[in-house]
Amino acid sequence: MPGAELIDPALGLGAAAVVLAGLVRGLAGFGGALVMAPILSLLWGPAPAVAMVITIELVGYLQLLPGAARHIRWREVAPMGLAALAALPLGVWLVVHLPPEVMRRAIGGIVAVLAALLMLGWRARRRPGLPAALGVSALSGLLEGLAGTPGPPVVLLLYAGPDSAAVNRQQLIGYFTLLDLAALLLYATQGAFAAGTLERTLLLVPVSVAATWVGGHLFRRAGEQILRWLALVLILLIGLFGLLA
Repeated sequence: MPGAELIDPALGLGAAAVVLAGLVRGLAGFGGALVMAPILSLLWGPAPAVAMVITIELVGYLQLLPGAARHIRWREVAPMGLAALAALPLGVWLVVHLPPEVMRRAIGGIVAVLAALLMLGWRARRRPGLPAALGVSALSGLLEGLAGTPGPPVVLLLYAGPDSAAVNRQQLIGYFTLLDLAALLLYATQGAFAAGTLERTLLLVPVSVAATWVGGHLFRRAGEQILRWLALVLILLIGLFGLLA
């Protein structure tokens, strides 16, 4: 029967990961990719997984963008986005050409380390200047291409400044929207959407949309610090799972 190959336990586990990712994204404005990447990579391989993650993340950020767009400081976001785009192709090349087993464990390790850094709550005394910001953004672009997980370097950068979590959330939504759009176009040209990948992605997108809406609703009602810690603990555990499984 057409499409029967998509009805399997792997798709159910992938949907559960997408639900968790949508909740985290809606709550914090980042972190959805950190939840999805290790699990989807284990299920379907690194290159298809990253392509799926980027597509689902882009839809999620487009969903959040209307409410944040008028508050985004595009003069800050645009240079950071350009620096990230410069490093993006290298990450895409690595994930497409390196052995899948190596990349799967690398993605899990990257996610675990970055989640641990975020949990440490490091804050600089002041936000770094433009050269440092561009360097951090380039690292973010490399991680976007490599694992679909560009968030932690930029999150650490923004949270080193004086802005509130709500303001940083809006900046992150603008930045990730631009970066995910570029990454998706680049992955499409590399043939990362292999047989079944696009179909699975289309099935999972509505799940992500619903979970992101719920996460955004909870963000307006729940305690920010408690939710942030719960999200980071979840991300760390999933990263370790991807590394050790």
